[in-house]
Amino acid sequence: MQRPASAKHKKLATMPYRKIKVNNVAGHILHLPGGPGQRIIVRSWDGLIRVWDLETDTQVGEEWEAKDFGVYTIALSPDSKKVASGSLDGAVKLWNVDTGKIVKTWTGHPKEMRSVSWSPDGGRVVSGSNHGTFRVWDVQSGKTILGPINAGEDEGLRLGVRAACYSPDGKMIATGGIRLKIWDANSGKSLKSFKEHSGCLAWTSDGKTLIAGRSKIDTATWTILDVLPVWEDPIDTISVSMRYMAR
Repeated sequence: MQRPASAKHKKLATMPYRKIKVNNVAGHILHLPGGPGQRIIVRSWDGLIRVWDLETDTQVGEEWEAKDFGVYTIALSPDSKKVASGSLDGAVKLWNVDTGKIVKTWTGHPKEMRSVSWSPDGGRVVSGSNHGTFRVWDVQSGKTILGPINAGEDEGLRLGVRAACYSPDGKMIATGGIRLKIWDANSGKSLKSFKEHSGCLAWTSDGKTLIAGRSKIDTATWTILDVLPVWEDPIDTISVSMRYMAR
């Protein structure tokens, strides 16, 4: 049963600026900077990707369709020209934003994908799967340059890598699932492990703080600064700006 919102949350509640109905249920939403108007990229639970114009409230072009298996997760490249996606068949695909077409397909994960993330320079993509492993791909060659690295095993259990993301300087990778873990982005060496279960991750732009689900972590000392109360609603995704965090 859902608990009533606290007085603090009621005070901070914000009314929606606009409501837009898209086909099927939205699973991921990416803001698409530049170009004409205000646009978003929406990954729906039907496995399709759509570009939506917020000013005209209309779909832009045709759906981006993976013919074989549906898309589960998406991430926009730093230059906003490509989208990386993870599919239910374990494939990582790169899409051209202008055409909506697949330009590259990488295979290697034996189970469905849970997360993808670009390196800050756009040269690499990290992907996490339900197999409990993550890989780092070279965008130009399409080859796996790190992994598969086992990140989901704990006390004999192997669970999926539900989140993976690069630090802003590109030197570290954080993975979330049954445990939050920090890795060296170049060697794949494990740097730190936390007992906290985390299904979503986001670094602040200065790299000083890592938001991992309910936890706020100081990356200089790797200490947990704050934890949201356990009675709050489940957190499935987070996004951090200079001053605010959305979840």
